[in-house]
Amino acid sequence: TPVRNPSLLYEFHFSGKTFNARGVGVPGSPIILIGFTDRVAWGMTALGADQADLFLLETDPAHPNEYRFGDEWRPMTFHREIIKVKGREPIEYSVRETHLGPVASAFCFAQRGEGEVALKRIPICESDRETIQGALAMMRAGNAREFDKALAAWRFPSANVVFGDREGNIGYRAVGAIPLRSRRDARNGRRAQPGHTSEHDWRGFLPHDLMPGVTNPAAGFLYSGNHRPVESWYPLPLGAMTGT
Repeated sequence: TPVRNPSLLYEFHFSGKTFNARGVGVPGSPIILIGFTDRVAWGMTALGADQADLFLLETDPAHPNEYRFGDEWRPMTFHREIIKVKGREPIEYSVRETHLGPVASAFCFAQRGEGEVALKRIPICESDRETIQGALAMMRAGNAREFDKALAAWRFPSANVVFGDREGNIGYRAVGAIPLRSRRDARNGRRAQPGHTSEHDWRGFLPHDLMPGVTNPAAGFLYSGNHRPVESWYPLPLGAMTGT
């Protein structure tokens, strides 16, 4: 992270009935990325795991705002956006959306005749949970074990986390919602998958206890510097990471 003015990070104290923490975060967000309470302390670096995929839509030129899924043609949902531009007239933009996510062809370097693609991405594809739930649980943790458990609710962005408690317990965990891709996806998300059947969709997410992590290593210390979180023997693909 380069030195800049204004800074990317700012220091603040965040407290309530069940939490009391201090540290640094990104302006506009109540999440403390590097901080401490009277019981635990933690630090984060970017992991950069692959949390997004493209799905190739089957469309009909005669009905461009519909797409096939299974044995039926589904209508796309439209969202009208007004983009305000300083010194110019506002720009109107229509966002088309499918159950997989928004149609993103215009932003994916699509060539003529390649078809439409939908973007499925954490966190926009999850409306029932938020990373703030995990961040609050981290601040409420009474020890390293509870802190590690709280990290299961962290969704986005993916991160490396080192942590410790006042009793001297330390730990590391890679966190984030990592898609379990279809068994038919031999490229592990590196190529758009067919979007007309659920067989090519995500099967869920990698369980927290299978994410790379360690507690109280024999060496007695831990460090994190955006390196690979685990060696090549790890069988579950995390995607192109910052430390690759």
